[in-house]
Amino acid sequence: MPYALGFHPAFCWPFNSVVRDDYTIVFEAEESSIIPVITSNGLISSRTRQIPMKGRTLNLTDELFASDALCFLSAKSRSFSLNAGHEGSSIVLEASGFPHLALWSRPRAPFVSMEAWTGHSDPEGFAGDLSEKPSMRILASGETASHSVRLLFREAS
Repeated sequence: MPYALGFHPAFCWPFNSVVRDDYTIVFEAEESSIIPVITSNGLISSRTRQIPMKGRTLNLTDELFASDALCFLSAKSRSFSLNAGHEGSSIVLEASGFPHLALWSRPRAPFVSMEAWTGHSDPEGFAGDLSEKPSMRILASGETASHSVRLLFREAS
C-alpha cells in the first residue's frame, strides 16, 4: 500500500510581545540554504532558490513566503523551533519517521506552519503511478510503520 503523511500545525506569529521580525526558526542541524521552488500549482520544481540561513538559524520575514512554502527535503534535522527573540519563548516540533520538514505562511498572515512530511507533492512533470512517486512510502501486506510528532512550548526564563 503506498502512503504519505503530513503534519501541518500552524502557530500564531507573533505569539507574544516580541516584535514579529525578531522571530527565528532554529533547526537541530545545519540545513541547506538552497531549497526547491514550488510552482504556482504546488509542484516541486527542479529550479531552486536560496534562503538566508545563518548556520542552523533562519530569520523569519514575510518575504520568505512570497513564493510559497520552504521545503527541506531529506532534512538532516529531526526537530526545529519557532523562537520569539533571543531570550523569548519557543515552540519546538520534534518529528520521528518524517524525512522532510517545511515552513509555510502567507505574507503578513498572523501564523506560520511548521510541518513534517513522509512524502511531498509531485515533482514538476511527474506522470507515473502513485507507487512510483518520489518519497512515497510502500507498506507490504501485514507490515507496519511508526511516525510520531511531539510539540513542546518552552517559556522564556
